[in-house]
Amino acid sequence: KPSYLYKLMMRRAIPYYKPNGKLCFFSKADLDTWLTNIRVRSQAEIDSDAAQYLVNRRADK
Repeated sequence: KPSYLYKLMMRRAIPYYKPNGKLCFFSKADLDTWLTNIRVRSQAEIDSDAAQYLVNRRADK
């Protein structure tokens, strides 16, 4: 929705261009890069990170 896109722009969460101060333009490459950086980790990845954290924590003691 345009309203959500505007909200992301105001939060400066997505890259955009405003060359004349009114219209907003988006680079497809910038948006593709932004989208691929918002990856949600799987439960297996979270479990693996948690296990690794516990191993490192025990090694520090």
